[in-house]
Amino acid sequence: MLKMKAMIAPLIHNFYLEPIDYLKNLWMQVDLVLRPAQPLRVKFILVCKTNASL
Repeated sequence: MLKMKAMIAPLIHNFYLEPIDYLKNLWMQVDLVLRPAQPLRVKFILVCKTNASL
């Protein structure tokens, strides 16, 4: 689990995640864990970082 977090952290830090599909079209599958019935599609948008000094 820690390895997965270490891989995902730079993506979350450097990109905005924007959904492609609408939330109203999302179906949840009930099992021992609540998860989407279909894959969630997201778009990665690069965060523009500037070297502005404070």
